[in-house]
Amino acid sequence: MITHHNGIIFVEGPYNTAKVLHEVTVELAGQLKNLIDVQNQIAEKAKLIGANAVINFTYGQKKKWFARDGIVFVGKGQLAIIDPI
Repeated sequence: MITHHNGIIFVEGPYNTAKVLHEVTVELAGQLKNLIDVQNQIAEKAKLIGANAVINFTYGQKKKWFARDGIVFVGKGQLAIIDPI
């Protein structure tokens, strides 16, 4: 699946012609956090290093003892440059 968010292309899987720049992982705790918050954080990190995409993007929830409600939203992938889709 390929989506666009905040000027960045999110690819849930590999992208053969991608130039990978950096690995990224984001964990956000809080009752009002969600996938959009995760994508916002990752998009900002991508823009800072000149990437236009996140490939192999995965996201979900994890239980963590330090979170107020015990849940954190997690997103990870590889910041990359790809030809615009």
